[in-house]
Amino acid sequence: MMLTVTRTSDTILATRLRLHQEIMKDKFASRKTPHITAFGRRLPPEMQLKPPNKKEFKNWLHCNVPERLQSMAEVWQGITHLKYVFV
Repeated sequence: MMLTVTRTSDTILATRLRLHQEIMKDKFASRKTPHITAFGRRLPPEMQLKPPNKKEFKNWLHCNVPERLQSMAEVWQGITHLKYVFV
């Protein structure tokens, strides 16, 4: 499926959609068993396939952001006293 992007907001949405899809892939991959053997022998470390940690995707899906940072109040209160000076 080819996704065409026409505006900047579409680009942001497409990026977020793709990121969400990759997180969901990790979620389903975390249920699989690790593949460390083949043909009765242990694979070298670089060829072993180990699924992601089961708790990894939860950190991406559930983000706890304080209310002051969501509204950007913390940021704006910290920089309102700054003055712009031409040199």
